[in-house]
Amino acid sequence: MELMDLVDDEALPLSGSSTSSLATSDDEIHASPDISCRYNHPQSATDQDIQAHWFKCHDLNLFKVENLPTSSYLGNGRLTRCIKSQDPQIEDFQRPNCSLMGCNWVTPLALTQYTDKLFALFRQKILALKNPSSRQHLTESNFSNLRHEMAEFILYICTFVYRYMDDCESYPMLREHPFYTSQLSPSTALIEQLSKAISYIGHLYQYYDTSIPHQMVFRLGSSRLISNHLFHLHLDVHCCYMESLFRLKSKQCNVNIETACIDLLWELVMVACSIFNKASLEELKRTFPFPCSCCMQVWILIIYMVDDISKNDGVQAFWNILNCTVFSKILGIEILSDDIPVVKNCSTHFNCKDPLTFSWWLLVNITTLYCYDMNGQLKSENSKTNRPSNWIIVQDLLKFTLST
Repeated sequence: MELMDLVDDEALPLSGSSTSSLATSDDEIHASPDISCRYNHPQSATDQDIQAHWFKCHDLNLFKVENLPTSSYLGNGRLTRCIKSQDPQIEDFQRPNCSLMGCNWVTPLALTQYTDKLFALFRQKILALKNPSSRQHLTESNFSNLRHEMAEFILYICTFVYRYMDDCESYPMLREHPFYTSQLSPSTALIEQLSKAISYIGHLYQYYDTSIPHQMVFRLGSSRLISNHLFHLHLDVHCCYMESLFRLKSKQCNVNIETACIDLLWELVMVACSIFNKASLEELKRTFPFPCSCCMQVWILIIYMVDDISKNDGVQAFWNILNCTVFSKILGIEILSDDIPVVKNCSTHFNCKDPLTFSWWLLVNITTLYCYDMNGQLKSENSKTNRPSNWIIVQDLLKFTLST
């Protein structure tokens, strides 16, 4: 029985054609930029209750250490549920059919049989934000609708991984088969498509506007800046990528979350470097390596994910990874470690006016993030004393400082 045979009339694509007519490649997307894009279609009964959250700046004063709002990524418990292997959002996607990016799908099967088509539609939404000719006709309401559609899909991905992907250990014989590993494994296809989506958006630092004072770029009220939407969409997709990898790893699937962490770390470091290069030494005292609370939350997400994995899977802890892959590169120190993968990322574009000062500034600000728990709430004084030591980085920075 075919997938679409299981769908009722309302679960057919809203464009009136079957899913087989949808674009599946980037060439087709560019050739048909308007395919299945619907901004004013009536809301379907399948998605009326979905409460998808996406990164958007809150009126949070970074100079004042305070609890993150409950509407934020960390504040709504998303990271906590991921770390504890709980349902991302238990009340959503409970119906047999769901609406994703203008089309209706069978909830448990969409990502199994239509992975390429769903991600082609997703990249099409990204193109609507990136392409000047498409976005010139969009209003602020259109931008919000686009972000919401993409946020729903991102939430669906994480929900699908939790609910519908079996533990890889459940089928040990298939798991060892090379054909299953490369062609049939849903986790392989999903991770590959998420990786492509990140590449399709571009690098995070490309959307950080260095022409505007950094504390003003993403302040509430500047949401009309297209770079704002693309910057935060990048955070959305990368966090979905990290969450999916983390959940798959908890299901004993063979995924490389460490490489993904290093990739994301460098994206964040490049943004921090852009901020640093603009600031004077005096300004650095009241300047942060993240332009908004959203970026800060992604740093916290990496910290907790890496530290949690390191307890059980022999992966390096956060400070070790940061030292071996970021600070060593910044300072030109060669650190040989068999435990740290060598990956190509945006670090090749790193250009800092004062690497040593930048390293100290970055370390001081990132260390303070351990005062937050996984829900973005400030820890008690007793909890703060139990945080991991950053001495492994401090001693290298001291040696480098004294030798210059």
